[in-house]
Amino acid sequence: MRILLVEDDDLLAAGIRDTLERALYAVEWVSDGAQALAALKSNTFDLVVLDLGLPKVDGVEVLRQVRAEGGTVPVIVLSARDTTPDRVLGLDAGADDYLVKPFDVDELLARVRAQQRRQRGAAVNVIEHGPLRLDPAALTVTVSANPPCPKVASTAVCLPTFTTTPGRSNRSKPDSWKATV
Repeated sequence: MRILLVEDDDLLAAGIRDTLERALYAVEWVSDGAQALAALKSNTFDLVVLDLGLPKVDGVEVLRQVRAEGGTVPVIVLSARDTTPDRVLGLDAGADDYLVKPFDVDELLARVRAQQRRQRGAAVNVIEHGPLRLDPAALTVTVSANPPCPKVASTAVCLPTFTTTPGRSNRSKPDSWKATV
């Protein structure tokens, strides 16, 4: 999953980026609203983690512009703006979720996984495809209910793309996978 992180506080951005990368997400970080709009126009992201109090272009305006241009990328707002009217404004501007700072990183990761589930139209994190079972939260892959495969972190990141992306083959290929899993 490729995430655009939009946060103007360098220290906070480094911490969020580190947390997301340790959870094996690919993260691109920008520090203002203008950079965010440019990144969203020139790249494809699976999720945006967006601060609202940004230089150059405010986060609410970023949301409004993205949605006005037909953008459907899921957006999780991370903001110190904690009043009910602030949260309502962010959600009505197009955010899919809103998390108030300070926040717990485990909650942020859970909300990222929830957005992944919504994109797949699934109710649970676990992805099953033929004999394979992937648990992105635990970063484990099992084959035919055997114990989890060792050293599968990169596989755990790649498999959801291959098993849930439209246009990819949905046929199980256990013989070819046995050699590489």
